[in-house]
Amino acid sequence: QQNEALESQGIQPSLDPKYKPILGETVTYIVACVILNDYHEVLMMQEAKKSCAGKWYLPAGRMEKGEDILVAAKREVLEETGLQVECTTLLTVETARGNWFRFVLTGKVLG
Repeated sequence: QQNEALESQGIQPSLDPKYKPILGETVTYIVACVILNDYHEVLMMQEAKKSCAGKWYLPAGRMEKGEDILVAAKREVLEETGLQVECTTLLTVETARGNWFRFVLTGKVLG
């Protein structure tokens, strides 16, 4: 359907018509969470992985098979910061070529 919509607009689709989005195989879902404190400062964390060591990011990570977006975001924030959060709003969904999606949510610290 996506390819048909593009073609109707005169755009040549780059997606193979046989493509099936399968989490962990053909598509990656990332969750990220924007958390503000009482002073309206955004929680950022410094990355430790070799490939991006020292860069600052929102708490984020890959969704696991069978996980929904809210569960994944809560898990990633807890794993990376030790904070328990309640996710409140979906801010944006970003994609790259239909095989990578990032869901950015807001979160409120519970503990």
